Amino acid sequence: MNKIEMVFDINTLSLIITILKNIKDIINYNDVIACRIKAYYQYYLNNNLQEALTYCEQGLQVKDDLPDKVNALLEVDLTTKLLN
Repeated sequence: MNKIEMVFDINTLSLIITILKNIKDIINYNDVIACRIKAYYQYYLNNNLQEALTYCEQGLQVKDDLPDKVNALLEVDLTTKLLN
């Protein structure tokens, strides 16, 4: 494994640990960020396309609720990528 792969692996692991530490909060939130995370979880870990699409649709309905519009645009882009 080269150094770039090692850095990527450490960053990925760090992200996973952060998500797992905050999973209860993520489950209870229904903003576009939480819906995107739930959608990707359903799609990639549970192989449940229908549930993933439902979360994507829910997230896109509340995208304007985020106060940071730049972050909202990023979330819409990430959510839309899963829909396609």
